[in-house]
Amino acid sequence: VIIWLAGNEKENILKKIKNINIDELDENKISKILNSINSHFGIIVYTNKLFFAGVDCARTYPIFWTQSKKKIFISPQANIISNLLSSKINEKQLVAFQMSGYTIGQGTLWEDINNINSGSFLLVKNNTKPIINRYFLYDPWIVKEKSYLNLKKLLKLEILNVLKNII
Repeated sequence: VIIWLAGNEKENILKKIKNINIDELDENKISKILNSINSHFGIIVYTNKLFFAGVDCARTYPIFWTQSKKKIFISPQANIISNLLSSKINEKQLVAFQMSGYTIGQGTLWEDINNINSGSFLLVKNNTKPIINRYFLYDPWIVKEKSYLNLKKLLKLEILNVLKNII
């Protein structure tokens, strides 16, 4: 097993990864693991049977990838992959970037090079087609009906968790 990890609380993240059978990972298990990480990260895990890469909900440590001739190329910088494969400029993404300063969706300035969006991961299992899955979605518009006392308890727990993390 080869693990590349960027971010905070590396020891805690590695403990979570090491406590599981990596060869038996599936989309649901990866989602649960990544959702349980309460810090900024970018992670790549490689074994003979599977490969996955994920980023936190803010995409603090971006990961770019492409598939070429049954090989996956991955890097924290898209231009490294672009230089390696002599990629062409994606004209549609270039226009979007010139107008807004951002590309759209998983796209980058280069054709066939994608990024892993915030709160998402890439999974390739047994040399199958790559799967991109979202494990986190910020959804503030869903109203949850709870009593004032329940909300007060939840707020207290969240404040205590924040203070524990700061300490």
